[in-house]
Amino acid sequence: MRRVAEILGLTSLAAGISLIVYAIATGQAHLVLLVIIPAVTGSSLPFFLGLLLIVVGFVLLFAQAAEFDGIAPPESRMTGGGALGSPKPTTERAWGGVLLLGPFPIAFGSARPLRRWMYLALALVGSVALVGAVIAFLRL
Repeated sequence: MRRVAEILGLTSLAAGISLIVYAIATGQAHLVLLVIIPAVTGSSLPFFLGLLLIVVGFVLLFAQAAEFDGIAPPESRMTGGGALGSPKPTTERAWGGVLLLGPFPIAFGSARPLRRWMYLALALVGSVALVGAVIAFLRL
């Protein structure tokens, strides 16, 4: 079931993006740049169906991810002797996130290496966005 939801979610995303690209190509939707963020506007049926399919795709992908979130069953988190005196494994989970307050990222988490990777990813995305904004500005 998990694999089916993943395939349906990815297919729905691809079909939605394709419909939006079709709407832009035929003039039924418009691609605009809001500061440095690209946005698509439109009022046609292909554009609406594309947005609907993208939302359905995200819902399916998040649902399958929530179904399999890596949470171990209670018995695997317990320590102590198992069958034949062997200790049961413990499951240690790391967590983290990024809060964007305007242009200022705040990374938090339980593991220091995880925070380093988040800051590295933010620096990469920020520099790509900055280069894109400079290129768009120079073309005007």
